[in-house]
Order: sequence, then structure tokens, then C-alpha cells
Amino acid sequence: MITDIPPMSLPSRLISLDDILPDTFRSRDITDEMHRRFFVDLPDEERHQIEWRHGCIVGKPGCGKSETFRTRAEIAVGKYGRSNVNLIYTDDLRTALTMIDDAPVQYCIVDDASKCLSSRMVYEQAELLGVFNRLRHHFRDFIKSESGVFLCEFGWQRWNDLDPGFRDGTSLIFKTNMSSESERRSIQDFVGQRYMGVLDDIWDSMDRGVQTVKSYSVGRIGPKPISRGGVGIYHLPMTDWDGFPAMVKSDDAPKQEAAVDPLERIRGDPAWSLALECYERSVGGERQQDIASALGISQAKVSRMVSRVREIVGSAGGE
Repeated sequence: MITDIPPMSLPSRLISLDDILPDTFRSRDITDEMHRRFFVDLPDEERHQIEWRHGCIVGKPGCGKSETFRTRAEIAVGKYGRSNVNLIYTDDLRTALTMIDDAPVQYCIVDDASKCLSSRMVYEQAELLGVFNRLRHHFRDFIKSESGVFLCEFGWQRWNDLDPGFRDGTSLIFKTNMSSESERRSIQDFVGQRYMGVLDDIWDSMDRGVQTVKSYSVGRIGPKPISRGGVGIYHLPMTDWDGFPAMVKSDDAPKQEAAVDPLERIRGDPAWSLALECYERSVGGERQQDIASALGISQAKVSRMVSRVREIVGSAGGE
């Protein structure tokens, strides 16, 4: 018995790989999602929350890392307002820690980070890694409010050169691929085989002098699995925004002279004024509950601030 064959609906153009492969395996632009996740909204004061975001940008010299930092800083200022953002641009995390102030948004950028945070100096920087992991909590002692945003990004050239503790970010931007097999295997764990080819193409175009390709990278949203769209194209056109600060290098940072009284070293720093007042009231015999009431802050914050000042005094052999 002969039956009619239903007509087939064929596309009017040639079928491409994008028509054949499922959506999971196609190149996708995840720029907007990466920005939404990294540049989070400033929490309401009532939430008493510090939003912490850790990012990484890695690639060979001349790939546009610094330009990417500049453009992302412009995005942050546009979102939060210039007066609300403390932009820190340095080559040493230790220097960055001395530049934190009381602005509700701290954007800390450590470029050429492998120089001071090398994977070859694991034991030497174990204490610094501990400080970095607690940075969100230390930030509470500086800001005037109970809520804020702390953005911290590292930039460097070779993937394996940075200590793993500092490159385990929630936002990863790969500007170029690497030559060594060990580094390629490590990067592939983050972006998958499909985007290793995309990254190779971007790097090859850069090497052939195609300047416009510097605005393209492969991005990875750390907490989101690759199979659910956690990797894709990150496209950020470069700008010449003039609000980006000059780099404060570790060699140029002012060195503070040792003082007999450690409190003299911080007494003129506005970022420590509230902590010092809490401490001095506490030493003077006031209860933390009364201090909190008088200053209009929570008792928990009073306790944290007093502890911070006592740490400084104790490290100098006082108290």
C-alpha cells in the first residue's frame, strides 16, 4: 500500500553546524550575564551584607588585559556612582590592603599579580592568602554602613604562575590560550574543549595583528557548570575612559615608619576613626551596648572594631 510522504520543511540556506549541534555546544555571548553576576547591586542597609566578587583576567602581553580592567572600572563607576567607588589599581595585594577606605564599593585590581602572588611562593604567602580569604569580613570594619560591595580582580600572563588560591575566581576571563600542554590542560578544565578552539582562534588573530579581536575573550562563570552555559564569549569593546587611576606599584607605595605607639599610625586615618572611637570608649569603661547606642551602630560592629584595634596594640606588645 502506497501512502503519501509528508512534505519536508527545508531551510532556504545551507545547513551549518549551528543547525546540527545542540545549543549547549554553540558559541554563546555571556557578557551581560557575567556583568550582572560580578557587578551586583549594592545591598540595602537593612540586609547587613557584604557582597564579595573575585575575578581573574589572564593572557599574554599585549592582549588587552589593562584595557579590559579600564573598561570594567568604567562599568562599575557607571553603575554605583563615582563617589561610591574606591578604585584601587596596583601590582601588589599588600599595597591594595593599605588603600581600602570607607566607600561602600571597593574595586581592587591587582595587575601583573604573579610577581607578588606566585605559585612558586606557596609557603611565603600562606598568611597573605588567609588575609585575602577573610577580606570581606575585614571590610566591615572600614565602611560607615553595614552593607557594601567588594570587587577584587587579578590580572597576569601565564595561567599556572599565580597561586591557585588567588585564581579560583567566580569570574574568569581568558584573553589568550597558552602554549604548554600542562597549562592548556588546566585551562580546558575551566572552558571545555569547544572553547579551547575559540581561544586559540582569538590568540592566532592577535598574533596576526588583528587589533579588534582584543575586545573578545572566553569567559567562564565559575559557579555555573559548562553544560548549563557557564562558558562563552565575553565581548567588551575597549574605551579610552580617563577616570582610571594610575597604578600604585609596590615599590612606590609610601612606607610608614615604625611608631612607639601603634595607634598614632592610624589615628589620622579617617577609615579608622570609628574603630578608634569604639576602642577608646571601651577602654574608658563604657559597655559595648552603650557604645553602640551612642554611635548608632550595631553591638556586633562595636565588638569587631574594638577587636581590630586590639590586634594592632597587641602586635606591638601593648595591652
